Amino acid sequence: MVSFTVQPDSTIADLKALRSPGDAFTREAFRLLREGPKWVTARIGGSPAAAVVTVIFVFRQTRNNS
Repeated sequence: MVSFTVQPDSTIADLKALRSPGDAFTREAFRLLREGPKWVTARIGGSPAAAVVTVIFVFRQTRNNS
């Protein structure tokens, strides 16, 4: 579970791990957020505004059937 702020210009900042099974999972969640598409900016009174977002990532192990 991570939280971050979506800035008025649609970029993200202040990434924080709220819960994680380990550093590798946290790094991967942060990488996905940084490299992913821009976020839709919140609006207050019609103007772009910063907003805090919390996202839960679920990592699943896949089986290799070789």
